[in-house]
Amino acid sequence: MTTDAKAAARLLRRADILSGRGRLQEALETCRQALAADRGMVEIYRRIGALALLLHQPQAAVEALDIALTLDPGDAVALSNSGAALRALGRPREAVQRLRAALQIGQSPSAWFNLGIAYADLSCWEDAVLCHRRALHGAPAHHKATAALPLALIALGRAAEASAMLEHALASAPQAAQLHTVLAQALLMQGDFERGWREFEWRWAVPENAGNRRHADHPLWLGEPLDGRHLLIHAEQGLGDTLQMCRYVPAIRDAAHVVLEVQPGLVRLLASLAAPSGATLQVVARGAPLPQFDLQCPMMSLPLAAASRHPQDVPRRVPYLQAAEEDVARWGRALPAGTGRKIGLCWSSGMRPELVSRIIHARKSIPLALLAPLGGIVGCRFVSLQKGEAAEDLRAPPSALEILDRSDLMTDFAQTAALIRTLDLVITVDTAVAHLAGALGAPVWLLNRYDADWRWSEAHRDAPWYPTLRQFRQPAPGDWAGVVQRVAQALASA
Repeated sequence: MTTDAKAAARLLRRADILSGRGRLQEALETCRQALAADRGMVEIYRRIGALALLLHQPQAAVEALDIALTLDPGDAVALSNSGAALRALGRPREAVQRLRAALQIGQSPSAWFNLGIAYADLSCWEDAVLCHRRALHGAPAHHKATAALPLALIALGRAAEASAMLEHALASAPQAAQLHTVLAQALLMQGDFERGWREFEWRWAVPENAGNRRHADHPLWLGEPLDGRHLLIHAEQGLGDTLQMCRYVPAIRDAAHVVLEVQPGLVRLLASLAAPSGATLQVVARGAPLPQFDLQCPMMSLPLAAASRHPQDVPRRVPYLQAAEEDVARWGRALPAGTGRKIGLCWSSGMRPELVSRIIHARKSIPLALLAPLGGIVGCRFVSLQKGEAAEDLRAPPSALEILDRSDLMTDFAQTAALIRTLDLVITVDTAVAHLAGALGAPVWLLNRYDADWRWSEAHRDAPWYPTLRQFRQPAPGDWAGVVQRVAQALASA
């Protein structure tokens, strides 16, 4: 062994010690020092890739592991870790190729799990189920696969099977917060609100949700008598969740004052919400100074606080939000006169930067070009309700589909609500616009993905969140063309 190789080996041993003590960043820097000593040692690149992956640096991991695989194409560990890193970069098809190659060399529960996750990113749910089962066969205590398998089953509509599996796992790991939150989804999917909302409270014990927890220095209210105290209700998740769950606010009893802290774009619209009986209601933007309050409740905990034990308990009288009449009149003047039905279109959901949000956004959203068949229907005029980056699609719309775009006037959700009031129908993917139209009592057609969210499940058909909503769901993962064809047929026959 050369002097350089001996120095590199010493540094790798030190990196192992640091890694064993949880000092991953120091271990990574030590591996890079080893690399400066000997650039031809495959083990250094393998270690750098593994550590970078643990430190959530997938790009650095891929770069190191690509070199490791150039030096040793049959390195199963490098192939497996490379697949995991590619998946974290939002490149699931490449991840599948690497992980399948790793599994051809040797069986690994970790590789099976990562392959299952990559298949889930591609909406290949049956393949995901098979992979997670293989992971658990090799490592029955693989906690990530224990949560991922029931999630894949839920996506396939097998919520009861997922529930049974989760309850079995929780019997031996009762404090596993992630399993409780997945169980909540399975129970809500089946319409079991009584247990589902209780299980959903475990979300605060999941480390990834720590950033969403706010105002925890005040006591949590979950339906106890208020006795004239002041209550803060605060948005915690997306815009659609706020629009959906604010319906519970007017039913609050015995508060003296209720403060509703919501996303800035919703403040003016939610000011139209009816105040609770005997209380005053104040709507403030998230991040603005708050008045004094005694108790707090996150928005998604309202169904539990309101004792919604079954879908039939959901307050579903609409409209519960109102557009200002002066805004409606302004939109009436802004839209060109003409005959035929005015139909609002929204084809893309909002997207946050994290990987899971990007994946779900891709499943929810429809390329504008696929909506071209709607343009051939006589008597329909289309108006864009799309905001955000996807609104740029209107610069090159399908030639057959003419869409009026006045998004410059949609400065907040109150303005969007007023525009919807002037329309005959809203056609949208699963995004805040669907909840807004439903809360306004407007006719809305929801174009939904195959693995639809729990709130649109079969268990909720008899007691829908929005009585004016009609759902068009993918018959198979990714089949938007079939959805659009059914929508076009429904429009033509309406």
